[in-house]
Amino acid sequence: MTHRILIIEDNPVQLKLTQLMLEKIEGYEIFPVTDASRAREFLKLNQVEIVLCDIGLPGESGLDLTKYISETYENIIVIMLTASDDIETSEKAIENGAFSYLVKPVKPSQLRISIANAIKIWEYQNLIREQQGELE
Repeated sequence: MTHRILIIEDNPVQLKLTQLMLEKIEGYEIFPVTDASRAREFLKLNQVEIVLCDIGLPGESGLDLTKYISETYENIIVIMLTASDDIETSEKAIENGAFSYLVKPVKPSQLRISIANAIKIWEYQNLIREQQGELE
């Protein structure tokens, strides 16, 4: 199965690096966008399993966008990717629905593991939804 990942990053170099890192992994389809408004539009029209979101985005913070995604799309898992290693910010990200919080520069192995874990959770959640549907 191919897993679809939306990357939201305003820094073009960081966006390309993350995209290239993930494109090396078989089974991922990557969709890069540079701001929250483009992410919102993309999500209205497309399905993804994972969102990688920076905090410092133009127009809307990644924290607010994470809250919107977690409240609007129950089947999407958000991973925060940011340069901020502030404990309060990481707590706020988790409170807003982020699955995990990774500080840049992130090691490729760390990103791969976090995404793999998020996909496992996504698959379990979908299995539970399917089984609940069969019970109704």
